[in-house]
Amino acid sequence: MISIKEIKKVLSIQATAIRSLEKYIGTSYEKAVEAIYRCKGKLVITGIGKSGIVAQKISATFSSTGTPSIFLHPVEAMHGNIGILHRNDLVLAIGKSGESEPSSMLSCRNLSACSSISATMLSITDKSSTNTRVFGGR
Repeated sequence: MISIKEIKKVLSIQATAIRSLEKYIGTSYEKAVEAIYRCKGKLVITGIGKSGIVAQKISATFSSTGTPSIFLHPVEAMHGNIGILHRNDLVLAIGKSGESEPSSMLSCRNLSACSSISATMLSITDKSSTNTRVFGGR
């Protein structure tokens, strides 16, 4: 059985973790939030592996709170599903490095498709210097 003391310890650890994120909130974060807020189309979120699982959850959360959002698997995008993108959509690519082959292919090979239909592309990565970076990273 879990004690009240253990529950409070878990909450304290989680609170510390959340507070530690403050140092990452800067102008790139502000720009990304503003872009999502101002998006006139849908939010298309993509990622592969664990990042894809996170992307699916984020997409579901946006949808359930009233922001039109879908998950687009990068490999499926390479095989024709990129057609789901429309004018004024915003693509959010999530990846540890931003350099994995599928996410790079979606980001780089289809970047011209995104720009030709006026879709904005953002990324969340662990690195500040990736081929896909628009906003995000350290």
